[in-house]
Amino acid sequence: MKQDRNTPKTRAQLNARFKVLCMDAGLNVEAVGKLLHVTPRTVRYWFAGKTAVPYASNKLLRILARYELPGAAWAGWHMHSGRLWSPEGHGFDPHDSNWWGLLVRKAAMFSELYDRNRKLEKLLLAGGRSDAPAPWMRERPQSGSVRAVPSDAVGRAPEAPRPNLLLEHFGKKHWEKGGLPLEKLANNVLLSYKTNISYGGNQGVRP
Repeated sequence: MKQDRNTPKTRAQLNARFKVLCMDAGLNVEAVGKLLHVTPRTVRYWFAGKTAVPYASNKLLRILARYELPGAAWAGWHMHSGRLWSPEGHGFDPHDSNWWGLLVRKAAMFSELYDRNRKLEKLLLAGGRSDAPAPWMRERPQSGSVRAVPSDAVGRAPEAPRPNLLLEHFGKKHWEKGGLPLEKLANNVLLSYKTNISYGGNQGVRP
């Protein structure tokens, strides 16, 4: 039901809102009269509720005071407390508009990247994505295994560690014969160590 603006009660409420609007905008009686091209006496009648405030005057004052934005595209937008309020109730500070264009472009780029990511996920699911772990997530080789030995050349396959020649002197055949004398065992170990250094290529020089 349409509200009747001519009843005393409704007129008093609307005129009270109009008076508060003028006070919030910092306009006195003379300033309102000059802005709306009416006499100060008419403005006092409006404030007192003796005559109804015309809709055009109320609308014009709201737009001029930046409490409302003109145009149908700005329906629901309004200014209050120094902020621009959107129809969903979000307030924008004045400094937010400094990067408004960048904010809009970032939102558009995010939407584009999100749509592209969704399409890639659908393609992977449709093509039967493998459940095998990625190469960098596979189990690392245990220490001492062939795969754990680093290669010193690019493209060279890993090799097993070379046997320690010093351990040959402690072979099973020596211990089966009752073991070697301590002096002979020490000489054999020293001789094997010198031989390994002498013929080890770049690993050492012959003493």
